[in-house]
Amino acid sequence: DGLRKANPNFDVSVSADFLQARIADATRRASKQGSVKTKHLNLWVQARSAWMNMEAWQRCADELAPEQFAGEACVVGVDLASRVDIASRVQVFTQTDEEGRIHYYAVDHHYIPEETLVDTNIDQLATWVREGWITATEGNEIDFQTIESDLVQLSSEFQINEIAYDPWQATQLAQDLQAEGANAVEMRNTVGNFSPAMKELEAAVVSGRFHHTGSPVLTWMISNVVAKEDAKENIYPRKERPERKIDGAVALIMAMARAMILDPNPTSPWEDPDFTMGA
Repeated sequence: DGLRKANPNFDVSVSADFLQARIADATRRASKQGSVKTKHLNLWVQARSAWMNMEAWQRCADELAPEQFAGEACVVGVDLASRVDIASRVQVFTQTDEEGRIHYYAVDHHYIPEETLVDTNIDQLATWVREGWITATEGNEIDFQTIESDLVQLSSEFQINEIAYDPWQATQLAQDLQAEGANAVEMRNTVGNFSPAMKELEAAVVSGRFHHTGSPVLTWMISNVVAKEDAKENIYPRKERPERKIDGAVALIMAMARAMILDPNPTSPWEDPDFTMGA
């Protein structure tokens, strides 16, 4: 009865099966909840809503170790949003299972200036530095040389097909990496670049095709991401407040976007022109 009241065209232009499918999709995918509530349940919601189903995300923790992927191909996403804040890098490896489904494996690491670490009101950052999830670089700005050296070291341990970067802060780093022989690829932070990767990441998490290290830093940053759909159902990562960092999530999405383009598997749904992400 509630569905009939909220949908005047119930069983005319909107079927019960369609509504149930939309509600089931929203139950699994947090980014769909706002749209379903406003369009089909006649409920007012805030303009932005949580993006990721965090229960599903937690189930994807596989305690991966980089050593498991020694010599394998990967894509790296690098987010250097600010020299005085957190910077992130995320490696994404892909494998295809027996059913032809693509699985993604993410290994993350982060950087912060020591002086920012002293001044921050985010208590867990110091703990994560001690645990090795974050590297604190000397001074009041992130030492990009440290990040460059780490990426060069990674290139000797893995086959890095691409390093995706946003030119806003990383142009010099990209030039230095290219001089070292790395394939640094500019990727601007636009809706067109991010939305397909966010949708694929969300779908992969819900379906169990995504795997991460259990990193508390990346988990915190993923939980901070909010998303608002536009009229074409595109989404883009945002944060509600400055202290809710999303740098690792942005780096992951960048790597996912490039991995989706580079993966040659012909069974990938993104190579099917008739494929759509849900109803």
